[in-house]
Amino acid sequence: LASQYANKSPEDIYNIGTTYFNTKQYERASEIFELSCAKSDRRLSVACTNAVYLRTNICDWGYKGEGFERDMEIVVEVTLEEMRAFRTTVQADYGGNGEEGRRLAGMG
Repeated sequence: LASQYANKSPEDIYNIGTTYFNTKQYERASEIFELSCAKSDRRLSVACTNAVYLRTNICDWGYKGEGFERDMEIVVEVTLEEMRAFRTTVQADYGGNGEEGRRLAGMG
């Protein structure tokens, strides 16, 4: 599969994956999104999460579900990276701790 798309950028490969997704060829789309993710060194996070999403929907985690943990690690990694890149945090007292404090802060 990788050799077939060796001359394509991760973004081009992602677009090909989207075409497979739109035509409901989910297993192939998952493979293409995974290739895009790997070729971008996980920088094209939407390709990574799309691959995980599709594997989840078609329950394709490999032998005895061994790929599930790897997929969950990808989700955590992408989420944390996006938090670092796009969110700011503010230290403040929201009038409570635990569940009440999180709810008041909009985080629960």
